[in-house]
Amino acid sequence: MFFSTLKKGYSLMEIVIVIAIIGILVGVVGPNIFSYLNKSKYSATEQTLRVTKQAIISYYTDAHIYPQTLQDLQRRPQDVQKWFGPYFEGRDEDYIPQDNWGSDLYYRLLDPRSSKPYELYSYGPNGEAGDDNERVYAS
Repeated sequence: MFFSTLKKGYSLMEIVIVIAIIGILVGVVGPNIFSYLNKSKYSATEQTLRVTKQAIISYYTDAHIYPQTLQDLQRRPQDVQKWFGPYFEGRDEDYIPQDNWGSDLYYRLLDPRSSKPYELYSYGPNGEAGDDNERVYAS
């Protein structure tokens, strides 16, 4: 009988080399993937803000006043006569637009006669008021 002295399988050195190569690839590619994911959340939130801004403009065109809250875009306020909403199609009447971090958009009515009659933005990834640098506005 013939017995082979060769053992099948990988040596410890080969396994260590493969794990090191995988680690290097993850270290180089991983941060880039997370950067693209973060940029996509900003882009999607900017798009949500643009759609919401367009709904506010449509509301103003119909009612000749700006909405008091974002809920007014989906549910007719009692004191508004000319309302042709809901202004977000395919959504229920309790719909409030959210950013891509899961927080409601911030909307506040200012002076309707000014050049900037309202504020509309997202608080950004932290979802809290305070850090103005992380706010996301419609471009």
